[in-house]
Amino acid sequence: MLEATTTDSLQEVFNDRMFDISLWMARHISLMCEVTTMAENLDKQAAQSFYMNKITSKRESSFVETKL
Repeated sequence: MLEATTTDSLQEVFNDRMFDISLWMARHISLMCEVTTMAENLDKQAAQSFYMNKITSKRESSFVETKL
């Protein structure tokens, strides 16, 4: 399991230069490394998973509801 987290920079937030790239990163890692990935929403209530569908041989994604 690989987990990546970031911290907010108050200066970058103040200058409106903060962007959430979680979904892009999860999709990119899934495509490049051919592994299943998941990116949680900020509220940690849901997530999006990226994976290879072994039946269709296509990259797909699905929404996952997380439990607290």
